[in-house]
Amino acid sequence: MPELEIIPQWMNFGEEEEKYYHQAVMEGKLMAMRRAAWRGGSPENSPKLEKLLDICEKAADNGHKVLVFSFFKVSFIQFNNIYMERHSKPL
Repeated sequence: MPELEIIPQWMNFGEEEEKYYHQAVMEGKLMAMRRAAWRGGSPENSPKLEKLLDICEKAADNGHKVLVFSFFKVSFIQFNNIYMERHSKPL
């Protein structure tokens, strides 16, 4: 196996995601805060989703694989649906 490569990257929220995050903070909802970066619903409204799509598309183009961890299954479902809309096949 190739050596593990970890590249930390920080993304800003999209406009709707930021509103959702601040509301979750005001209500003290920790899990809602953690999910805020996926609330944009599309790559155009979610910088994190757009970046993940970009990483996976570049990896696929170069014959590489990507392993993504998430606590929330719905994040993978959302990502896979959008990826399949673009490429007509699962990642």
